[in-house]
This record gives sequence, C-alpha cells and structure tokens, in this order.
Amino acid sequence: MNAPWYITRRIALSRQPNFSRFIVRVAVAAIALSMMVMIISGSMVSGFQKEISEKIFGFWGHVRIFDYNSTLGFQDKAISIHQKFYPSIEKMPGVKHIQSYATKPGIIKTKNEIESIVVRGYGADFDTSFISQCMEVGKLFKAGDTSQPRKIILSQTTAQRLGVDAGDDIVIYFIQNPPRVRKFRISGIYKTGLEEFDKIYALVDISDIQKLNNWTADSISGFEVFLDDVRDIDAMGKKINEQHISQNLIAQTMKEINPNIFDWLNLQSINEYVILILMTLVAIINMVTALLILILERTNMIGILKATGASNAFVRKVFLYNAAIIIFRGMVIGNALGFGLCLLQAKFGLIKLPEKEYYVSTAPVHFDFLYIAGVNGGVMIVCLLVLLIPSYLVSRVNPVKAIHFR
Repeated sequence: MNAPWYITRRIALSRQPNFSRFIVRVAVAAIALSMMVMIISGSMVSGFQKEISEKIFGFWGHVRIFDYNSTLGFQDKAISIHQKFYPSIEKMPGVKHIQSYATKPGIIKTKNEIESIVVRGYGADFDTSFISQCMEVGKLFKAGDTSQPRKIILSQTTAQRLGVDAGDDIVIYFIQNPPRVRKFRISGIYKTGLEEFDKIYALVDISDIQKLNNWTADSISGFEVFLDDVRDIDAMGKKINEQHISQNLIAQTMKEINPNIFDWLNLQSINEYVILILMTLVAIINMVTALLILILERTNMIGILKATGASNAFVRKVFLYNAAIIIFRGMVIGNALGFGLCLLQAKFGLIKLPEKEYYVSTAPVHFDFLYIAGVNGGVMIVCLLVLLIPSYLVSRVNPVKAIHFR
C-alpha cells in the first residue's frame, strides 16, 4: 500500500471544519479561474487567427505569382497564362489549387455618388467556394458567358455607399488613354468582413479586363496559389520562387503582401502569452500559500509521523499529493468552465465586436486541443515543481516540538 497516498486521502476526505479547508477552496477557485481564462484566451486568439487568415487566403490565395517588374498596385503588367507551372503545379505536394486573375482600377458613378473601385477579373479556373459563402444578395455569374450583359459583384460596403442593390446597373469609368466607360449589372453583393478588401474590390469577368487593356485572351495579371496547410506558406513561397517560376516572375506570400494584418494577428499571440504567464503566477502563488498553511496546520501530524520513523521524503510526498489533488480539482473545474463558456460563445455569439476594427462581428472560438493539453500539463508540472521548495520546510520541523504544537 502507498502510505503517503493513504494519508493524503484521509486528509482530503476529512470533513472537520478548519481554516485550511477555506484556503484549499480559495486555491481550487484560483486555479479554476486561471485555467478558465487561459482556455478562453487561447481559444479566442486561435479563433481570430484562423478565421481572419481563412478570409484573407480565401479571397487572394496563399501565394501570388506576377510579373517581377509590376508593382503591388492595381495596374498590373500582363503576363501569359501559358506557363510551365500552370496548372501542373497543382500536382505539387502541399498545393491545392491555382487560378488566374487580373485587376484594373476604375471609378463608379451613379446619380448621386462616386466611388473608386478595383475590378478583379476571374475566369473559368476560379475557385468559387470562398466567395460563395460570402454572398449576401444575388449569386455569382458564370465566367465567359457573353450572352448576358456584363456582370459585376460588389461588396456590401460599396453597395451601401452607392445606394445600389443586386439587379441595378452601374457605370464604371476607367482612366486610361483613351478613357473608357463600361456599364455593368450587379449580379450579387458579397461581404467578407475584411474592410480593407471590401471597400476596394469588385468581381467581374476576366475577359472584360482583357478587352479594356487591349490584351489577348491569354494575357492575365498573375496567378493565385492555394495551399493545403497555411503553416507551409513561407516554405512553399520560397520553393515556388526557386523551382517553379521563370526569372521574369516573382512569387510572394500574402504575409509579405499584407504584413500589417499578420503583424496584428501576431500581436494577439503576444497578449495570449502574457495572460498565460500571469494566470500561471496566480495559480502558483495561491498554491504555495495553501501548501504553507497546510504544513503549518498539520505540524502536529508531521511531528507524529517523524516520531514513528517517517522520513522527510515520506512527509513531503503527503503534502505534494495533497497539492496535486487541489491542482487537479481546480483544473477540472477550470476546463469545464472554459469549454462551457467557449461553446456558448460559438453557438450564440454572446460577445459582439465592431467588425471594422476586428474583421469579425463576434469573437470567434477555435479549440486547439494540443494547446489545451499543453496548458493543462504545463500548469500541473510547473505548480508541482515550484511546490517542491516549500515542501522542504517539513525537514526543519522538530518532532518533539511539533507533537506539543497546538
């Protein structure tokens, strides 16, 4: 029989009213609160990063390939769609899809409003899965269908500013030599929640841009590459640059093109680490306090155990086992509260956010079970390691004096 564990169970199951019981409850509550905060903060930060990243990559892909001499502006230099890597790069491990695109700036004019816009052309290879989920009104048009009037898909932001809706006609002025004017019918209205994209971009058939620029049907602005795993984005961007594209082209990841958004997301991770450290310190301080009070209150018991031949290590095990029970209880309660509140947020969206600043209307939640397991294991190990120090106080207890201690 494990004697230290037997004694620990007797202490833990004791119902006698004493001051240490209150302190133990405070310690359990502190650990539960710490665990709850760590799980909620980690799940929300992970949710932010996942949802916003998916929006950015869903709209533009993970890697863009374009002419080396082009700027990252909106008036791109034409390249040929006939490239060695297109569409064969989709067979490359880690690559899910590649599609062509073209962009051109213009000005929308209605009876009462004027709005700058960048029309983004898509063709038959366009992956509609993301934008279909973002459609608020209307529907996507089929690329290459010349039997109907020119179609355009506006963002909800632009449509509201202009006071137009699906089915309305708008006129876009393209500043070039000579200037050109085109009428488009609004096929649908989308909303990604990414204000930086929504207030700028509209979708048209890629052939409309090719005609405006006097390009051939083989000319495009560039390619968008979608990856299977966002974690491979840096390595895949480098690999595509070095092994798959010609010298006059360049491949850039969306992290390089839109560093501000990703820097903001990384900042959230820093906040998460600060919360983890602070909550772990709260748990440690409370556990050290609880253990010291337990040792002080059980001084008489320590003296009796030592007098009967128990070693210092034996007595330390009794108190460390007791501390482990307290930590475990707090972690169970904290996990239950953390998961419960996160599930409520995921289902009902209780925490609302200003979408313009945060790119989402409600705080997103994503359970990273590896992170949660790491937090639980880390808190347990760190707390027990730190508690080794105060547990050595039992070696300083004199059995004779302890037995007479009241």
